[in-house]
Amino acid sequence: MTTLTEPRVDEGRIRAGIYCLLGEALRHPTAAIDPGLLRDLEFEDPPLDMARLTLVAEAAASDLDDLRRGHTRTFPPIESQDSPTFETAYVGKDVFQQTNRMADVAAFYRAHGLKVGGKVKERPDAIGPQLEFMGFLAFKEAAAIESGMDDLAETCDDTQQKFLREHLGVWGSEFGRRLALTGDHPFYRALGAFIAAWLEEELDRRGVVPAAMGPAPEPVSHPAEEDCGPTPACGAGGCGCGGEAHG
Repeated sequence: MTTLTEPRVDEGRIRAGIYCLLGEALRHPTAAIDPGLLRDLEFEDPPLDMARLTLVAEAAASDLDDLRRGHTRTFPPIESQDSPTFETAYVGKDVFQQTNRMADVAAFYRAHGLKVGGKVKERPDAIGPQLEFMGFLAFKEAAAIESGMDDLAETCDDTQQKFLREHLGVWGSEFGRRLALTGDHPFYRALGAFIAAWLEEELDRRGVVPAAMGPAPEPVSHPAEEDCGPTPACGAGGCGCGGEAHG
């Protein structure tokens, strides 16, 4: 059984794996969900470990076709107000603030040789790219420590602290809590609960106090499945949600 009390290199790789797994799980599923290293982890924090166990169980119980339908209803092509998947829905009061925040997030990516793009088109402030960016930094930090590149390791650690404090840590937990309440499939509700618990544990363990978020958007309930007609939100096919920060 692996825990987060491993040495710094191993801890960095575990954190990288968790962040990237969460980013991958938010995409429209193309295969059965593999909870990967979460099967063998054990967290000291009881709520976080319970969220992990629930997520692993829901992944194992999920039928792929049912999961795809649940993803499309949870993350419709027209962005849901229940659990918006991008930062500026939570903290950008006007178009100028939203533009500035997206530019700031993109600057974090560029500073480490990354940009949002590739096969899945995502905005820089979306939850998927932000989770994967943290995973990239955690892996880069671990590799730098192994290579004796102490300055680079310190830069990666500082960037993670700052990115949590100014961006992902500000709104990511709220997104997770909303997804846990409004997700249209048990797996996505379990995923939301784990994201919220994981980010809260990260903030606490790293001693990061996130910037104030301000009023969050009011959630709007989904229609019941039996009331669902042939609308774009309920149609077949992938919506391309989730995201990735590509180099």
